[in-house]
Amino acid sequence: MGRGNIVLGVLVAIIWGANFVVADLAVANVPPLLLVALRYLVVAVVFLPFTRRGDLPWRYIAAVGALYGVVQFSGLFMGLRLGVGAGVAATVIQSQALFTILLARVFLKESFGRLQWTGLVVSGSGLVLIALSGGGAAPLGGVLCVLLGAAGWAGSNIVLKKAGKISAWTMTVWQSVAVIPPMLLISGVFETGQRSAVTGMSFTTAAAILYIALLATGFGNYAWYRLIQQVGPSRTAPFSLLVPVVGVLVSWVALDQTLTVQQLSGVVLTLIGLTVIVLASQLTGWFRRRADRNSDTDPLVVSMQEKGEIS
Repeated sequence: MGRGNIVLGVLVAIIWGANFVVADLAVANVPPLLLVALRYLVVAVVFLPFTRRGDLPWRYIAAVGALYGVVQFSGLFMGLRLGVGAGVAATVIQSQALFTILLARVFLKESFGRLQWTGLVVSGSGLVLIALSGGGAAPLGGVLCVLLGAAGWAGSNIVLKKAGKISAWTMTVWQSVAVIPPMLLISGVFETGQRSAVTGMSFTTAAAILYIALLATGFGNYAWYRLIQQVGPSRTAPFSLLVPVVGVLVSWVALDQTLTVQQLSGVVLTLIGLTVIVLASQLTGWFRRRADRNSDTDPLVVSMQEKGEIS
């Protein structure tokens, strides 16, 4: 992987990690469900005129919009509004990897190796520690909302797998058409203060929404898809592990959010488990190559090969 791609991967991780802090600031002044609608409204206004739908089926746009747009971001923003720290939210939302494994097992009949299941157990243990810590940066209700968001993200992964080869960027932009109307309706039913939040919006809040929509969604997704195309998903995925690390660090510096020992232990366990899941194929290949090298140099094996007892 070239230096430019490494820099790009780290830059995306920084933008996405800081995005949790920016969203935390935004939900303090804008109702969370309305914030979801505003996020996609900016995406639609800026990118939709320049992105053709092509042959992307509406059923996939609606399904991904409902799961990724409505469920994921509603859960995430509501969790932040309920007091979940940006760093904890950045970690918990990555549990989408765990939910994806479980859903893929059920709906796609995919099989997974021991390392992936081990990573799932370790990450799950970390999430349990975070959820049971309560208070501070991880109130139970807020953590459950973020977990719901992670489950929605995982569900959209299954839909995208079912959809086959489609443009991820086109889906990112066009799902806004399926997200904006229901989010405005849901916000109108369950939230108050929308008019004052919009008319009295400060420059800081407006800048936060633009960051979420243009930098985190627009540039971040474009750069991520470019990396996947140039270096492949297996070499791109590890950069996502930097996102919660950046989220924890930025929330500590910018918002003075600190974690208890139990919460920090949960974050570390979750990151270790996610690392094992993301790098499972590479780790498995490394173990196999090492085992092959050991068998090739083992005196007993070499002796048996020379005698023709094994090939």
